[in-house]
Amino acid sequence: MDKIQLKDYSKVYDGKFLNMYKASFKGEKGEKTYEIVSRKDSPAFLGVAGKVDAIKILPYLKKDGKIFVYLIREFRFPIAKQIYELPSGLVDEREDPCDSARRELLEEIGAVAKNIEKVETSAYSSAGMSDESLEFYQAEVDHFESQKLETGEYIEIVEVELKKLDEYLVKENFCALSKLQLRIFQLKMENLILKDKLKKLKSSKIRQKNMKKS
Repeated sequence: MDKIQLKDYSKVYDGKFLNMYKASFKGEKGEKTYEIVSRKDSPAFLGVAGKVDAIKILPYLKKDGKIFVYLIREFRFPIAKQIYELPSGLVDEREDPCDSARRELLEEIGAVAKNIEKVETSAYSSAGMSDESLEFYQAEVDHFESQKLETGEYIEIVEVELKKLDEYLVKENFCALSKLQLRIFQLKMENLILKDKLKKLKSSKIRQKNMKKS
């Protein structure tokens, strides 16, 4: 593979949440300049190992023998429309990503986690333009309190029964990463439900067989 090295770079924008860099790279096939967005003061292309930038968390609740997932519907300014997502947010300085997930869950939908699980390690959200990295979590919700939103922030909470989730995923606008995480959760839960039904069916057949013998 062609060995590519950083030749030069400069910061062209210094924002509160985002920085933009122009970086030139040189390889055997020539030189190329990229515009790169980063949440870090020391971006990944400098070879500095950075912390996880953000988390995304899938909240669910089991009640009355059913499984419900909780989506958020929020206006996103870059696309100028409302979109369905999972609760997510930035990891504060010196904050553990799991603690960030719990905090965002409480702030955005007012949910308190009964248990929380990291379902995917850190991964880049869009490596073609940014070094932003995320960790993915899911949490079984214990109960709900009031949302703790920032001034000017409006987030609608949408409760969806698992068996009706597919209707939303097909018809509505979703953040791609949220959509993929929901699909994986849907398949996982449906597989567990199927295994439980097969287990009960097997136990029933064994009981019937034993009754005939007696």
